[in-house]
Amino acid sequence: MIKDCRAPTTVNNMIRAIEAPPVVNVQPLARTYNMSMGEAVRDSDVVAGTLLVNSIPAKVLIDSGATKSFISEKFARRLNCVMKPLSGVLNIEIANQDRIAVSSYYPRCEIEILGNRFYVDLLPFKLGEFDVILGMDWLTEYDASIDCKNKRVTLITLEKKEIIFRGERQRKTFLTMIQAKILLRQGCEAYLAYVIDIDKEVSKLEDIPVVNEFPDVFPE
Repeated sequence: MIKDCRAPTTVNNMIRAIEAPPVVNVQPLARTYNMSMGEAVRDSDVVAGTLLVNSIPAKVLIDSGATKSFISEKFARRLNCVMKPLSGVLNIEIANQDRIAVSSYYPRCEIEILGNRFYVDLLPFKLGEFDVILGMDWLTEYDASIDCKNKRVTLITLEKKEIIFRGERQRKTFLTMIQAKILLRQGCEAYLAYVIDIDKEVSKLEDIPVVNEFPDVFPE
């Protein structure tokens, strides 16, 4: 079950894997778009974070809009995992609408969350910043519920144990003046720092444009 998420749209720069309808002689189709970790943290449709994949830290995107799960070709080379052939060819459509055929996968890769192990079959592909993208095949396997607003994924292990993974959230890098005033009124401490680079040579009056034309106004 997916809750608190907007309907997926193809304008987002994330992976979208969509099985083609059963038509004779038409191969299954998946679509892929690039997304950075910063974009994923800001986007309300996905959850991103760092997880252990086969005991190796990986940047992971959990995307309910992807019907398949992917692994970057570069990261795949670090895994102690044997590649196997798919039963049929899967076409991956990239942003410029080119299609790349995938005919193999990495079976039963281990995803570790809070000491619990989950398994997934991963398709090798070029993913940009992310190492792994977990799609609906993995989410369905573990009866997942995604709370996109709070960047949280609830999973049910095979032993019926509930596990909650909390993804990365957007961090504020600065405060507005109004926010700072409110915090000060609430009793928060504030520090004003005046920093001087003592290794930098002090500019001379004659080296400063415009100012050097008015030595009487700007004395040494």
